[in-house]
Amino acid sequence: MKNTIASAVVVMALTLNALAADLPADILLDLTRKNPMDRQRAVEAIAKHGPAAKHYTEDVILFGILQRGLVQQNQALFDASLDAVKRIHPALGAPLETWMESQDLAEVQKAIETIGQMGKDADAVVRLLIRYIGLMIDEEGKIPVFAVMALSRIEPEQEDTVKMVESILTAPDLMFDTQLAAPNQAVSRMMVLARYRELQVDAKRQVATLAKALATSYRDKVMLLEAIEQYRDHPKAMREALPAVQQAAKANSPAVRQAALRCLEQMK
Repeated sequence: MKNTIASAVVVMALTLNALAADLPADILLDLTRKNPMDRQRAVEAIAKHGPAAKHYTEDVILFGILQRGLVQQNQALFDASLDAVKRIHPALGAPLETWMESQDLAEVQKAIETIGQMGKDADAVVRLLIRYIGLMIDEEGKIPVFAVMALSRIEPEQEDTVKMVESILTAPDLMFDTQLAAPNQAVSRMMVLARYRELQVDAKRQVATLAKALATSYRDKVMLLEAIEQYRDHPKAMREALPAVQQAAKANSPAVRQAALRCLEQMK
């Protein structure tokens, strides 16, 4: 029953898209069929409408690229779908092609970062990006932090995205050392923190997250303490970090102790 309802919702959404782009309604039927040749015909028909069919981008990616893994197993359908995206959403199509086709991690990272900079205009790739993150973790055993950062720029308001950024920010130092990234292109905790501050997260939650990161990290403690200190105008929120800061004040490192004492002074 649930699958039937879900299918009906997909068909309804595609019907509205077809009408908006003045496309034949039977295109949506071909796009959702199991036969890859039917899907290929649909994406080729969509491609002919160019940017007028831009809002079909997510559907082309979903039914032509993101199937049974990161990319569709049928090469002809995949090629047609990628070409369709390039025609209906040119700004997205170029970096998406690099991402899908390149074997060079530096090129892939740059392409995904470029897509992330597009913000909401790249929301068609959200599911593809989430699948990529999961696939890299499963296959490589490493987190592509750059992809998480891109996701946070495309859908910053989503709670799941915020939680993903928080999990990166509070990860052990080892995660940052072993993340999936091109040479000299790794994302630092400071970079993640800067992005986190741009998200719509209340001060209390931000400080609590920083406190967790402070308890986890060894080498970034001074930076995290300085970040907590910047919430001096939010005394109630700042006290969320009190236990972690008190523990940091006992550290062997003089620099960490001094930063913690400055932080504690602001909490009085």
